Amino acid sequence: MSRTIPLVVHIDAKESPLELERNALAGIDCEIVSVAVASEGEIIEAVKNATVILNDHSPVNRAMVDQLENCKLIIRYGHGYDTVDVDACTEAGIIVTNIAGSTSEEVSNHALTLLLASARELKRLDLATTSGRWGEVYSRSILNHIYGETVGIVGVGWIGRAMARKCKALGMTVLVNDPYVGDHLAVEYQVDFVTKDELLERSDYVSLHVPHLDSTHHFIDSAALDLMKHTAGLGYVLNPRHPVNAAFLDNQVLDPNASLQTMIDKMVAIPLLAQPQTMWSYSAGVDVQGYLVEQLSGQPLSEFLEERIFAPLGMVDTAFYVAPDKSHRVAAYHSASREGGLTVSYTGRGAIRSSAPAGPSGGGGLYGTAPDYLRFAQMLLNGGELNGVRLVAPRSIELMRANHLTDVEQATYRRPGQGWGLDFSVVTDGAASGESWSTGSYYWIGIAGTWFWVDPELDLTFVGMIQHSGVSINEVQQLSRSLVYQAVVGK
Repeated sequence: MSRTIPLVVHIDAKESPLELERNALAGIDCEIVSVAVASEGEIIEAVKNATVILNDHSPVNRAMVDQLENCKLIIRYGHGYDTVDVDACTEAGIIVTNIAGSTSEEVSNHALTLLLASARELKRLDLATTSGRWGEVYSRSILNHIYGETVGIVGVGWIGRAMARKCKALGMTVLVNDPYVGDHLAVEYQVDFVTKDELLERSDYVSLHVPHLDSTHHFIDSAALDLMKHTAGLGYVLNPRHPVNAAFLDNQVLDPNASLQTMIDKMVAIPLLAQPQTMWSYSAGVDVQGYLVEQLSGQPLSEFLEERIFAPLGMVDTAFYVAPDKSHRVAAYHSASREGGLTVSYTGRGAIRSSAPAGPSGGGGLYGTAPDYLRFAQMLLNGGELNGVRLVAPRSIELMRANHLTDVEQATYRRPGQGWGLDFSVVTDGAASGESWSTGSYYWIGIAGTWFWVDPELDLTFVGMIQHSGVSINEVQQLSRSLVYQAVVGK
């Protein structure tokens, strides 16, 4: 039976007061109701006599359309209308429309909430608090800068533009990537249009506001993460008994006297040691990262590191070579002799490079001092900042020190109680690791007797340098951890 006045029915998972809708329709003689629905039957019962249907997310299929007696219009809140069978509606003479931008402000508010929660480490602090781990609750997160940080926004439709406007209000630099909008937005919203690679390289935070299409699927994929996890299947030079590693040595893939492009050209001609994401194996992945830095920044790796890391942190003695006026400060390189003593070497790893290499390595080759290294480690402990200079976003540090190994990869990482983050080994269970450090610590070692670790729970970092190779390195490193933690009191 037809109604004498139009019936406007709003359907969603919960009822809404519909204040905006009632104000907009105040001059029209109609009845407006909101109905909470949870099933197809409830939807049909709610809308079978409706003249207009206001739909948030509920599906409207052909079977439902066939039972609509008076419907003339279906309005879908938001951009898409794939939840509505448009063909069935067209056949029934029902108009289907959408309200683009109706939820843009709240979606952008939600994205901004996630960004702020990341900056303030709220997830970690909440988990530590609710788990009773009060030693982890102390945090410098309140000092993590938001003002002056850089956010990259991919897709600047209504939501992306709202996000850009709010981030600018917080004092952030906003980079955007969207090939479908005009450059006039750069002036209107005070943003910089950049390429995808530049956006990912420069941004402290990245916010995606694009539809799920083939072109946007895996916009940020696992390939870059695999390089940092040592699960990309690349070979290296540490185990020459494996034919892939032997090929690395025979072809001098990691040759500091050749460019990084030459390194890549040689590397791609050598088979993989394993299929990606099937095993952990220390590899040339970090060296490839150095090459990628050159490609993304447009600078030689050595210049990039000096400009972006060493100079800002005050690492005045760190470089890929030693200037002649500093050569007398280089400690001699030692190895164990057959007689049980020490042998000094001035060749190979013991040689001093006095000029910049043609191919500075992302995986090794730097000269430096313990104070310089400690400044870098302290920056990591501080969540990416040292003495007011921020190099890395706090969320990036969180990602770096989280275990990213899958179950399959973890089975091949034979360090008890540990996993692998992004270029670090991470302690997932301090007790199971058999050492004194806290769960959540992260560390790595150098082949010439350098090592460091960062323990966020105890607000502690350590750097060791002994300019030595041999089995005794492990003994000294373990001893250093035992002595350090025996001296920690009050935690």
